[in-house]
Amino acid sequence: MEQAMKKNRKDPAIRKLFATKEDITALRGELKQDSANLRGELKQDLANLRGELKTDIANIKTEMAQFRGEVQAEFIQFRGEVQAEFIQVRGEVKTEFAKVRTEIAGLKGDLEVKIADVRSDVIRWMFAFYVTMLLAILGLYFKK
Repeated sequence: MEQAMKKNRKDPAIRKLFATKEDITALRGELKQDSANLRGELKQDLANLRGELKTDIANIKTEMAQFRGEVQAEFIQFRGEVQAEFIQVRGEVKTEFAKVRTEIAGLKGDLEVKIADVRSDVIRWMFAFYVTMLLAILGLYFKK
C-alpha cells in the first residue's frame, strides 16, 4: 500500500490533491502575514475609534458645559424675576397693611365715641331709675 501511495504521489493529478511541506510552510507564512496585517488593521481601527471617542467625549463635555452655563443663566434670570415679584408683592402687602391700620384707627375712634355715648346714656338711665326707686321707697315710707 505504501508503494501504491508513493507511486500515486508522483502523478501530477494526485499531487494536486495532497499538500507538500513547502505548500504548508508557504500557507503558514501567508497566514502569519495575513494575521499580522489584520492585527495591524485592527490596531489602526482601534486607534481611530479611540481618537473619535476622545473627540466625541470632548465635544459632549463642551456641550454639557455650555448647557450648564445656559441653565445657570436662566436660573439667575428666573431668580431675579422672582425676587422682583417678591419685592413688588411685599410693597403691595405693606400698603394694604397701612390701609388696614388706618381703617382700624378710624374704627377705634368711632368705637370710643359710641362707647362714650352709651356710657352717658347708661348713667342717665341709672340716675332716672335710682330717682324713681328712691321716690317709690319714700312714698311707701310716708304712706304709713
